[in-house]
Amino acid sequence: LVYPMRGLGYYISEGAVETIRAEKRRVFHEESIPRFRRDAELLGITSEELRKALDL
Repeated sequence: LVYPMRGLGYYISEGAVETIRAEKRRVFHEESIPRFRRDAELLGITSEELRKALDL
């Protein structure tokens, strides 16, 4: 994704932004959202409270 060019610095390879974004979206959907939902449930936060907090 990032590669050095001697004497010129580091460069980002073509498609790197899309690759990183896709991976971050995957992690968000597979890890962050389930963790968020579990925490909300443990705290007794209702879906309506979440909608209001997230402005949905």
